[in-house]
Amino acid sequence: MVKRIAIYIGILLGIEVVLLTGLILTSMTDERPPAIAGYIGWVLRYPFGFPLVLVNQNYPYFLNGGATPIWFVIPFVIFNDFLLALGIIGFISLFRKILAREQ
Repeated sequence: MVKRIAIYIGILLGIEVVLLTGLILTSMTDERPPAIAGYIGWVLRYPFGFPLVLVNQNYPYFLNGGATPIWFVIPFVIFNDFLLALGIIGFISLFRKILAREQ
């Protein structure tokens, strides 16, 4: 179970790095950012940044103000990915039980 949780956390951290890179690449323009940057920012802020949104309202842009130190951000990111991994594992096991009951 611990190995499965670690795999899911690694996958979620990889997705988060890709999204953060995509946010940086799409919103670093002189013009108005495209709509995809808004969607990526929303995904980073709410599903991937739940505990940090409670502490710092501008979570994906926390490097701007420096209000939240980096040593405070990293444990919350890992904690959020842990919660997401548990939710995904619970959803998959519940879905498998429902499918097994149907057959």
